[in-house]
Amino acid sequence: MTSSRNSLAFLEGEAVSQQRTRGLQMALGVFGLLLVGATWRLWTPLDDFPIVPLLSAALRVPHAVGWLNLGLLVASLAATVWLGATQSGELPSRWATVNLLLLAAVLAAMFVGNQHRLQAWAVQFTATAVVLAALPPRRAFALLRWLTVSVYFWSAVAKLDHTFAHTLGQQFLDAACGLVGVDATGWSVNTRVGAALAFPAAELLIALGLSLPLARHTVLRRVALGVAATMHVLLILVLSPLGLDHQPGVMLWNGWFLVQNALLFGFPGRVGDASAQPDLASAPSTGAMKELCEVVVEWAIAVMIFAPALSLVGRLDHWLAWGLYAPNNSRAQLFLPRDAVAALPPALQHCCTTAPGEAEWAQVRLEQWSLESLGAPIYPQDRFQLAVADAILRRFHRKGEFRIVVESTADRITGARRREVIENRRQLLEAQRRFFFNAFAG
Repeated sequence: MTSSRNSLAFLEGEAVSQQRTRGLQMALGVFGLLLVGATWRLWTPLDDFPIVPLLSAALRVPHAVGWLNLGLLVASLAATVWLGATQSGELPSRWATVNLLLLAAVLAAMFVGNQHRLQAWAVQFTATAVVLAALPPRRAFALLRWLTVSVYFWSAVAKLDHTFAHTLGQQFLDAACGLVGVDATGWSVNTRVGAALAFPAAELLIALGLSLPLARHTVLRRVALGVAATMHVLLILVLSPLGLDHQPGVMLWNGWFLVQNALLFGFPGRVGDASAQPDLASAPSTGAMKELCEVVVEWAIAVMIFAPALSLVGRLDHWLAWGLYAPNNSRAQLFLPRDAVAALPPALQHCCTTAPGEAEWAQVRLEQWSLESLGAPIYPQDRFQLAVADAILRRFHRKGEFRIVVESTADRITGARRREVIENRRQLLEAQRRFFFNAFAG
């Protein structure tokens, strides 16, 4: 198994101190608790907002299992903080390893129970927990550095398109300029588009800078780390009540990146530590089974790093490809007759607006309902949103007209989308059945 021990040798840069290892574990637990707290309804089995399992078999799981999973999730996150704070020695304790694996397993089970929980931060935290549990610190940090680089890279790729440049990117631009008292509304269209695309361009530069070996490119990597910190602080301000007033979860995740990057890539002006952990070459040999598990984890993260390329041909979910703040995702829109809105519960009535150019129809804004009822954005996939629309019809509009418009991922150059209009139950059922993963709410 010697080759497995060297499979990531080309990634291993500076040694990792015990303090940074413990700090990353504690940060994982603290931010995990904060993010679960900010979106707590999403993690319960309460079905005020439809629950859409990833697998159809999970439709029959009782609510008690959901509450048990939530209890285990909170307990394992709290234990991650405590074990990180009390851990001694160079390697994670057996209890810390078991707890991190439990955290990852519970999150995975909760993803299966509701694909809405595949929030990008939760997917990243699951991968981080597995890597910290399975690999020695130096290899774990090397792998997590590359995973972080891939997040920046694919997030930039997702936004380098017509849709971001002309929609959300314009909102970001106006909010950012407003923070410093600049009015960008009078700029030319080309100038505004170019300025909006500066955000994903910065992400690309960050990915490049953080991927450079520290030993040979110390200054460039520190510059990239500083640019990343500036970008996340700016995003927190843009998304805060001072700007676009988004939900707390997105600001917390940006805060996580500030802490994570400092721990993974080193604090500015601090290259190494006297308490750095020893080179793996001098570490005692581990068992064959443990080495096999390490190789499996390494390859699994490698898949996570490169799999987002599949999203370019529509073969991977938007968030799993790190399509962050990128509004080019596939989606489903529900329309009901205006006189049917009164039969909806107040929370849903509040999310209804008159359809553009069609006064007799109301659009049920599913994304607004998700934000207001769960404190989390809706899962950006047509499959999931079709299930939510179906659940609304089955609960509150079993008879009468409706219209669901399913739109494909936007073309990267033109922003154009393919549209499918569903106007009866048979068409809806056929559309739901064509997906590989479940498209029905519980």
